[in-house]
Amino acid sequence: MLRIARGQLGRSVSLSRGDMRTVRLRRTFDAVFCLFSAVGYLLTSRDREAAFANLYRHSAPGGVAVIEGWIVPREFRPNTVHLLAYNGDDAKIARVTTSSRAGTTSALRMYYLAAEPGRPIRSFEEVHRMALVEPTEALRSREHVGFHARARKSPSYPARRILIAVRPGL
Repeated sequence: MLRIARGQLGRSVSLSRGDMRTVRLRRTFDAVFCLFSAVGYLLTSRDREAAFANLYRHSAPGGVAVIEGWIVPREFRPNTVHLLAYNGDDAKIARVTTSSRAGTTSALRMYYLAAEPGRPIRSFEEVHRMALVEPTEALRSREHVGFHARARKSPSYPARRILIAVRPGL
């Protein structure tokens, strides 16, 4: 992924690979983003607090962290099936997803079929397990590490919340 990003952005943009709970970039930023529901993969409150503390550590005083959360528990719909397809001249790809829930963990099982001209059809499977966290718990975790935070409905995905956290200062 970093190779693709470097190809798109060039060498003038600094890119780093790391775990959101532990990476140390040795600098702070006016804005820190955690997108695509990445925090949903943090299944324990301990892991979420470690990640939020690290986001705080990388936020400058007066800086903002924008965190796109996963689906809130009451909005998650287990036992649903979704289909996503790409129908380009270069490839045909179909993804069928089934959803399930065990307590506060959601599971998305994704099955792929991929075909490209002149190549055999490939199939593979992925399972994504993500925490279903109430926005109030998520806000408490962010405020516990020092942020002032608010939750807003995502305009693109109403079942998700976007948490806007400001580090006091300035």
